[in-house]
Amino acid sequence: MTTKVFTRVAFLAMLCAFAGSTAFAQLQSGRILGTVYDSQRAGIPGATVTVTNLATNIARTVVSDSEGNYVVTPLDPGNYRVSAEMPGFQTTVREGLELTVGQSARVELTLDLGTLSTEVK
Repeated sequence: MTTKVFTRVAFLAMLCAFAGSTAFAQLQSGRILGTVYDSQRAGIPGATVTVTNLATNIARTVVSDSEGNYVVTPLDPGNYRVSAEMPGFQTTVREGLELTVGQSARVELTLDLGTLSTEVK
């Protein structure tokens, strides 16, 4: 009987410790989200969005969804650079985004059409 009670108490203690650490980790992180637009404010699906922590130089890359939306999470608090690129468009970069604990920072990015060049040989 005593072993059974001890096992249950140990299991509950482990469960509480795990749940507590998961909740703490979620409170320590933030996220960056937004939409990638063209110059006419239409969402651009399939754009590559890169979020780089400027202190650690660690980059996370996601692809925008069918409406041009993206979400990058979890991110540690710090200063970030956000860039978006898509073939046929110029790359757009936003510098100096400060992310705090638990913050959801919205970063809208607009891609302008790139210059097209043709080479004839």
